[in-house]
Order: sequence, then C-alpha cells, then structure tokens
Amino acid sequence: MYFPDNNNGSRIVITTRESDVAEYVAGSKSLHHVQLLNKSVSRDLLCRIVFGEEDCPDELQGVVAKIGSDCSGLPLAIHVIGGLLSMVERSRDVWENVSKDVKASIVESDEHFSNILYLSYNHLSIHLKPCFLYMGAFPEDYDIKGSRLKSLWIAEGFVKYNTDESLEDVVEDYLKALVERNLISVGGKQIDGKPMTYSIHDLLRDLCTRKANEEKFLNLKDSMRRVSVQSSYQMEDVNASPQLTSLARSFICTGQEIISPVFSMLRLVRVLDVIGMVFKEFPEEIFQLVNLRLLSFLLHFRFEELTYS
Repeated sequence: MYFPDNNNGSRIVITTRESDVAEYVAGSKSLHHVQLLNKSVSRDLLCRIVFGEEDCPDELQGVVAKIGSDCSGLPLAIHVIGGLLSMVERSRDVWENVSKDVKASIVESDEHFSNILYLSYNHLSIHLKPCFLYMGAFPEDYDIKGSRLKSLWIAEGFVKYNTDESLEDVVEDYLKALVERNLISVGGKQIDGKPMTYSIHDLLRDLCTRKANEEKFLNLKDSMRRVSVQSSYQMEDVNASPQLTSLARSFICTGQEIISPVFSMLRLVRVLDVIGMVFKEFPEEIFQLVNLRLLSFLLHFRFEELTYS
C-alpha cells in the first residue's frame, strides 16, 4: 500500500553491495548485476561528468584517458574524480598532477566515498574482517589461487572450526561470503565453472592497507607480526630490522627475482609463503623453523647457455 501502482511510470531502484540482499528484495527477474566499466566507457563517463555537452580539449585527451583507466572501472570513483576535476583549472599540468595518484586524490577529496567503502568493511562479521584485510598483503592487480588463499587463512587461524563442517568447507563459505559482498572478485575459473583465482579492486585494496595499518595487522615499522614483501626495496627494509623480523609470525613474498638470506631471521614464523622468491637450491635454514604451519615455495632451476669451441 505504500507504493501503489498508479500507472505513472514510477519505479523504485534499490542498490546494495550484498548479492543476497538484492536477491531477497528483487528476485531473479528484476535483479541487475552492475559490471565494472571498460576503459573506453570510463573515459566517456568522465568526460560527460567534467565537460557536459562540450568536447574534451585535445590537449587533455591523453590525461583524461589515464585518469579514467586508473579508476579501474568503478563508476563511483569516476564520479568522485570527475567532481574534483570540475573544480580545478583545465590545464594539462594540473590534471597530470592529479593523475599521478588518482586513488589518493579520490580518497582525500571525498570523505563520503571513503565512508561508503568503510561501511562495507564495518558490516563484515568478526571472522571475515581479517580475511578481507589479508588481501592487502598482495600487490595491485594480483590474482591469487583460491587453494593458496584458503591455505593461508587456515594457517593464520582465521577459520574457526565448526562441528558441522570441515575447515575446508568453512573457508569456502568465507570466500563465497566476501565475493557475494563484492569485496573480492573471482578471476579465472576452472573447466567446471568453479572459481580458480581471486583478486581485489585497487580502491578496495587501498581500504585494506589503510585499515590494516590502523589495526596493526600488516607491515609496520614498529611491529612486523605479518610481513609482506613485494620488491627488493622492501626486502632491504626487512633485512635492516633483524630484531623486528625475528618476531614475525607470517612472511609472504609475492615479488619476482628476490633473493635474500632472510630465513635465518624468521625464528618464530608460522606461515611462510615465498612462491615469488627465486631459489637455486633448497634453503636449509627452513629446517630450523620449528613453528611452521604452512610452507609454500617453488624451486627454480636455471640452465646457463653452454658454448662449445
């Protein structure tokens, strides 16, 4: 009775990040899944927000395309950065300065935007929050295998045992819950259609790292309980703090071509995921890590070219 059908063309639109809420409200017939925008549509939407019916000036075409691309297809992000660009001088130098760090410009210019993303995090149950924050340990645009991610969560102690389900079933429910809330995305799929890899949107990853820093969950200069290394530069910081590194409980390496004798410092580590590191031979220091719950690594063999005279 509150929404009578008066045949006047009125419609009610309800938006939500939670798939189960949408299905409950709308059913399958009226449910529409909003997809991320491609680069071309992102650029066009940004131009429409900033210039309206006017054409984008030729000298700004390149920088507009880059800013639109850096929004990673998220309409809300494009709307926020478009509002910011509408208020600044239409000069290439000013816009290129914004394009240097689009994510930071979006977050800093619109508190409402951050509140929307924080709302999604705050509504997570206690057992899902650390699983979500853990995604901040991986680089931008990083696809992680579901089997690897589930093993890490279990080894970290995030997954609580349920007498009615196995740990594998429980952690599968955790992954499904984060996907249904649109906080992580399914990447590649197996032949049977089941998810194989997962990823996280750049702006949601930024939320992960901010919250992880607030809650002292990941890398910190004064606390290295969980250490994530993505480059040789970060590895140098780890090597420069042997006392803090010795207290680390988790060590995750996603970088390529990183070689370091860091294992001798990880005396208390329980989770060691170093698939990104290159080893010419098995590091025997691993045998000294008596607290290990999970070890993931690859042994890379290199064959040098032989020249015969």
